[in-house]
Amino acid sequence: GYYDFIQLPLYNQPDNDAKWQTINTMLKSADYIVIASNRLYVPITHLVDCDKYAVCFPVASKYYADLFSERRGFIKVKEFSENPQLTIGSFKPHMNDQGADESFTVYDHPKIQIFKKK
Repeated sequence: GYYDFIQLPLYNQPDNDAKWQTINTMLKSADYIVIASNRLYVPITHLVDCDKYAVCFPVASKYYADLFSERRGFIKVKEFSENPQLTIGSFKPHMNDQGADESFTVYDHPKIQIFKKK
């Protein structure tokens, strides 16, 4: 099949209305949004207080909050995640480490989320 890959400038500064007009224009032509890991959205959603942080992302944080709660016109259709499993004889506990430091998850087994336009 034929796909156009467009990377949204979510990490660009300044996090202002002009940036969001550009992103909203890009999203109009998108059929899907693929989030390949939490590497971007976890730090962005914590950097919202512009009085506290020199670099902040209040608008990008709202984008992710709206996307994850399906208020941006996209619905989550698939999520892929693989958690580590330790095997000791017949005992095979799974460890959900998605809340751990990104170095444990992003590089080895990232959580991938796919959203489809409604």
